[in-house]
Amino acid sequence: MTAVIAERIASTKQISFIARLIGEREWDQGNPRAVAAAGYLAGSTGISSGEASMTITYLLGCPRKEATQAKPGYYLSGDTVVCVMWNQDRTHTYAKALVIENGRARWGYTPGIAARLAAAGTHPLTVAEASALGHLHGICVVCAKGLTDPASVKRGIGPVCAKRLTSASPTTQAMDTTDADNAAEVALARQDAAEAAAR
Repeated sequence: MTAVIAERIASTKQISFIARLIGEREWDQGNPRAVAAAGYLAGSTGISSGEASMTITYLLGCPRKEATQAKPGYYLSGDTVVCVMWNQDRTHTYAKALVIENGRARWGYTPGIAARLAAAGTHPLTVAEASALGHLHGICVVCAKGLTDPASVKRGIGPVCAKRLTSASPTTQAMDTTDADNAAEVALARQDAAEAAAR
């Protein structure tokens, strides 16, 4: 009689670590171990705990991919507003995502989201998108403050924050100025800024 020894399946931690390594390492697409792990992550094959350990060891030995960084500015990732900013030394960028809970908003650090934004080629947040989200949530999605001024409530964004999105920053490059709503928001923001400067 032969004993059958069941092999343990890979743990959730092993799988998530492999997923992260596959995304950040330059690995050989012909390596059967890495290909099997990538197949498992895609849902096409199974992987044991031992295979996962060997795959992790292999991937850790692979060089890291060239880091890409999102430019500082405001972005829309799915339905989440993300603010990308420089670190204190201005050597790398990091990001905070806007978290809205019970009608209140706050910025929360989200590890790795700046690199994911850059890799996905996400476009910067436009005034029209910020305005639509402002109307939806009743807050300014740029500064995370409640909208109280009647003109700001009507626009869905405050004049200072609209100017942030339309100033000569990385976000200007992707702003769609052919969009009539966006052009109107830009004009209103510039008008508000000119009136504030005249005071």
